[in-house]
Amino acid sequence: MLRLLEVADVPARPGLGGRTVYLAELNGAAPKALERDDRVLVEDSRRVPWARPGGPLADLGWAEEALEAVGSSRTGSAVQLRTWNLSSIWRLPTTSGDVWLKVVPPLLAHEGAVLEALASQGAPVPHLVAYDGQGRILLDHVPGKNQWAPDQDCLMAMVNVLVSLQVKCAGRSGPLLDLGVPDWRREGFIAAAAETVTSWSAQLPTAPRARLQRLLESLDDRWAAIETCGLPDTLVHGDFHPGNFRADGTSLVLLDWGDCGFGHPLLDMAGFLDQIDADRRGVIERAWLSAWSAVMPGCDPDRALDLVRPLAALRRAVVYHRFVTTFEQSERPYHQADVPHWLLAAAALV
Repeated sequence: MLRLLEVADVPARPGLGGRTVYLAELNGAAPKALERDDRVLVEDSRRVPWARPGGPLADLGWAEEALEAVGSSRTGSAVQLRTWNLSSIWRLPTTSGDVWLKVVPPLLAHEGAVLEALASQGAPVPHLVAYDGQGRILLDHVPGKNQWAPDQDCLMAMVNVLVSLQVKCAGRSGPLLDLGVPDWRREGFIAAAAETVTSWSAQLPTAPRARLQRLLESLDDRWAAIETCGLPDTLVHGDFHPGNFRADGTSLVLLDWGDCGFGHPLLDMAGFLDQIDADRRGVIERAWLSAWSAVMPGCDPDRALDLVRPLAALRRAVVYHRFVTTFEQSERPYHQADVPHWLLAAAALV
């Protein structure tokens, strides 16, 4: 499978659905169950490399060379697990066990370098076999299961993993920004938020549009108030939720660093709490804030969280706006509904 060509009946809310048509590159004759489609394929400069004929083969060729460089080789057929505008994922059986090939677009291509930097600090991240700096990374298999339904002790452990990692990365803006991670501190955040709201406000109802405008006008003062709360800017995972942890009963590994950036640590809290049962959110939130109080005596994480809540939703709108405007038109349905959804969520928190 190469890419999405067409989708109809897309739900008017975040999430996938509708009737879809995909482009596939075949090795051999087409299966009889497929319907022939004689449309003319139009070139688009925004198309990601793996969505073009020959793209997957080139990625697998790079993986073969990377494996050879570390004394390993493939022992069976590569299995395509996923392809969409944000990534191409393959599982490769090798002489040293399964490895995973992940290819991402240029805007997420810092993931390999970030994983290398975090591993050097002993962070619980996947073992990096190789990366090319252009979006291709090769990772060793992580034993265990993704933690979509963790118990409370596991949730606490996840929070502690992130806070500990963020404490180590606090204030290291230079090295991390040099790796290509987005800058979500005051100046960069305000500019990106203004662009997103301006681009999408016409699609929003009058009342939330007005609230978003008030939020934009107050961002500089709000950010100044956040800075008085004493929590340091640091590495933000950007897609921090239980399902991005993998565990085997003895360890937790935090996956998927393509959405990371540098900014306020509590930007990671909202996405995590959204994935937790309502009756446990309060306990986890309290533990999270207490963890920061313990490592940063004198800080005020409670006030910081109150100030950050609408910004966390606004950041998600900014990220999805970036996705929608980066990729070709046919693949925008993946994220088109997410931008207004998170803008409305931000407006509701003002």
